[in-house]
Amino acid sequence: MIDALIPWLPGFAAAYAVQAVAVASPGPVIAAFVAGAFLLSLAGLAAYAVLLSATPFRLAYARARSGIEAFSGAFLTYVAFRLATDRG
Repeated sequence: MIDALIPWLPGFAAAYAVQAVAVASPGPVIAAFVAGAFLLSLAGLAAYAVLLSATPFRLAYARARSGIEAFSGAFLTYVAFRLATDRG
């Protein structure tokens, strides 16, 4: 509920929590936190790479490629038009 009222609050709270941990923690704790975050990110991206390079996903993308590219092109054209005609 609060996310709908104040959309920037979760990001702000997370940044504040990281800053509070960084100020109150010794160097090895901060290093362990950064290393853990890096390893989690690396594991997630590796999982995406393995999953998306599997044969069923490659075949599905090959079938849907023209539609995906057409949608992406239309969407990016719309965004470019909105940016070009924005008066703000």
